[in-house]
Amino acid sequence: MPSDRPLTHLDNGLSPPALDVSGGLHIDAAQSPNLAHRVLARLPALDSTMPLPTPEGSRSADQLAPGDCLVTRENEAVPLRAIVTIRVRALGDWAPVEIGTGVFGASAAVPLSRRQELLFEGWRAEQACGRSAAIFEAGDLINGTSVRSGATGAWMHYSCALLDRSAMIRVNGLWVTCAGLDTPHIPAALCHALPGPDPFGAHQHMSPALPRATSFEARAITGAHPHVW
Repeated sequence: MPSDRPLTHLDNGLSPPALDVSGGLHIDAAQSPNLAHRVLARLPALDSTMPLPTPEGSRSADQLAPGDCLVTRENEAVPLRAIVTIRVRALGDWAPVEIGTGVFGASAAVPLSRRQELLFEGWRAEQACGRSAAIFEAGDLINGTSVRSGATGAWMHYSCALLDRSAMIRVNGLWVTCAGLDTPHIPAALCHALPGPDPFGAHQHMSPALPRATSFEARAITGAHPHVW
């Protein structure tokens, strides 16, 4: 299981020493707000209670460790390299986006960070941007009703799973992005802690890049007003 080993010494943008990520990494926004902001602004993250797909069945992030695998959209088992847990107050940009049960086909409620990306296919993508499939950012889908901001002010935990390579995984019926060692803009604090991707295996099975919907296009499928957050 991931430990609560803090990364406070990596705040302020300083280049960190090499880190052992075998027990997981923990960032507390009360002690390291800058680092928490950088990670949540650059990497996809889910509420830590969300079930993640493994070859043995669904497991939450606190039940996983580096070396375990997640099952991707291509039905491949991709190794997990690190789990980053971020503790923040659910306010402002740190508040989760809450997708309700049944919305977009979700089998249960899905709380996720604003920068978390989702894959929509078929009529939703066609209606929004005239494409058969597209990537949507969760924060752009907020409409105040079926997709809401969970700004409660309570402390919560996000989890960011870093795989061998970026991939799509299925969480409560929705396809969401999962970061990998090939993901651009990983904060330096994490880059120094992680091994480089396999130059052959990490790219051999990569999915083709999908188009990303704009915030305006995302509102076409939620009916969200530009100022509803």
